[in-house]
Amino acid sequence: EKLGDGTRGVVFRGDIEGVGDNLALKTAKINPEQGNLEKNVDELFIEFKNAQEICKYIPCPTYHGVYEVDGVPFLVSDRIEGKNIFDLTDEERVRYITAEKTQQVRTDLTTAGKNGWVTDDLQVMVLSKQQTIAGKVYQEGDLIYIDFPQWRRTSSTSDVNTRIKSELEVIFESPGIVAKKAVATRKKFPI
Repeated sequence: EKLGDGTRGVVFRGDIEGVGDNLALKTAKINPEQGNLEKNVDELFIEFKNAQEICKYIPCPTYHGVYEVDGVPFLVSDRIEGKNIFDLTDEERVRYITAEKTQQVRTDLTTAGKNGWVTDDLQVMVLSKQQTIAGKVYQEGDLIYIDFPQWRRTSSTSDVNTRIKSELEVIFESPGIVAKKAVATRKKFPI
């Protein structure tokens, strides 16, 4: 069962004996705009390494490793039942995106930043029901972070603050506001 399709990979539901049932298995795909297949496969290993560190500081699923299934490498994690925050309907955004959730993301990104991690592509899932993830019980509407290949190390407080501000704007401002800012920025810096 296909769970999702991103720019660099595809995620399937699957089981691996000795690891678990109902897992998320992410494999690389060819996308000329986002690197070749070899680079995208390498990112599975980078994502696993990053997740091992980042998940010490923010809520995310357990990442089990990169496993070969029928000759294909898959990054394996526990499956989360929910929606990517960018896929929420307007009604779901009103229901789930609260001042408390905004503060949670700010706090989580600040904690990650204090430990030397920032991202240029924050991916957040909104849980659709109560679930136990990485040994902790979460409720419907709670936020869980996924997809770590774009996270990187930094020692710059300025970089951390800039990334936090940017990611909060992308996630929590309405698409219309973000589009207006993009147009304004494009006008300031014509190509």
